[in-house]
Amino acid sequence: MLSDLNEIYRGDSLFTAIICRENINGIWEIFLREESKGDIRLSESGSSLKSVFIILCTLRLMPKTEKIAWDKIILSVEEPENNLHPALLRRLLNFLAERRDERGFSLIVATHSPVGIDWSTKRSDSQIIHVKHDGVSASAHVAIGYSGSRDILDDLDIRASDILQANGVIWVEGPSDRIYLNKWIELSSNDTLKEGVHYSIMFYGGKLLSHLHAMAPPEETSKLIALLSLNRNAALLMDSDRHLGKPARDGKPARKPRMNLNETKTRLKDELSTMGGYVWVTEGREVENYISKSLMARVTGNAAVEVDPYESVIESQSLASFKGDKIALAHRVAEHAQNEHLGGHLDLATMLAGLCDAIAGWNGSR
Repeated sequence: MLSDLNEIYRGDSLFTAIICRENINGIWEIFLREESKGDIRLSESGSSLKSVFIILCTLRLMPKTEKIAWDKIILSVEEPENNLHPALLRRLLNFLAERRDERGFSLIVATHSPVGIDWSTKRSDSQIIHVKHDGVSASAHVAIGYSGSRDILDDLDIRASDILQANGVIWVEGPSDRIYLNKWIELSSNDTLKEGVHYSIMFYGGKLLSHLHAMAPPEETSKLIALLSLNRNAALLMDSDRHLGKPARDGKPARKPRMNLNETKTRLKDELSTMGGYVWVTEGREVENYISKSLMARVTGNAAVEVDPYESVIESQSLASFKGDKIALAHRVAEHAQNEHLGGHLDLATMLAGLCDAIAGWNGSR
């Protein structure tokens, strides 16, 4: 028992003895000895020690007094996280799993802890049963794969901000996209949604997109980075890469060019949408094409400037002064952008409203 106790409390405490002692009133007490503290009554110790001690007594002392056929035993532990911090809970769960392997009993842990859920998802010999109650009756089903685990975390309202991390990640191609998006979110949300608090922005860097996967299958984890394993709340902003259509013939306008999404973008769009992520594919060629005519006039000082939604904005002769610097253009646009520039131009207002709604949902404020 002493060895087991020190295995579970490794790094927190080191016990040198377990002592049973009778006091003058004939009452027996258990004392735990630590080198720097002396003998401490178990009755005066924290709840975690008492909980662990009960489990160890069940595993080590009961077999001394009762004949136990371990392969016919179901050991059930209810909500151990009530008294254990995360590292201690992981060590206890590992200890119980090892004893289960040795003795052949079945182990059931009832928990509301994301630590227990995370621990179970990383094992091939366990399953998670999601129990729900609708106020009238209870139901239970096996949580299968990523979506099943996500449903549990959502039901428990467990958020990344609980461990001082943003509650969602927006993936964009590069730094200029981040500048636009932060400004648009600030305007659309009346400055209530902030980067680093309600969301984070990460770059996928163009061609590096091929190394990403919404939730990589086990056989592909060494090759692909799973977006949803970094944060279960994810949004993806991608350029449609539409180009100018053929010139109009017979007085008829050219048709709107079709999206030119490559295989990688199409794959990620489908994967993330299926798993509840937010996907935004630009209606125009690139993110820069969301700069409205009125905003472009303020940025350039020339009211006549107009860039087709399917042209490369930074390559336009009207913006030659920026010398192809997308980041400089983005900063200038952010300086001049107002709420009035969000509506009436392509699908910016609609997609931005959807993104802000998703971010609000990530943070429990929808």
